[in-house]
Amino acid sequence: MIRLAEVLSVAGCSEATLWRWERAGLFPRRRRIGLRAVAWDSEEVEEWRRTRPLCSTATVGEVGEVRAAL
Repeated sequence: MIRLAEVLSVAGCSEATLWRWERAGLFPRRRRIGLRAVAWDSEEVEEWRRTRPLCSTATVGEVGEVRAAL
């Protein structure tokens, strides 16, 4: 299990973007590990990282459509 700071480092995004990706099903879901603590499964996050494209080939219009869907 890995905590938020490490997840943000691996994902290379802001906390707000991470939450949006999670809600949209684009990033593994966090798990509650205490009353006020959450963490992510390190294997799920690593699998997400491995399957991520190295660069985006989306056009400007496609990026806008994806953002609108989130």
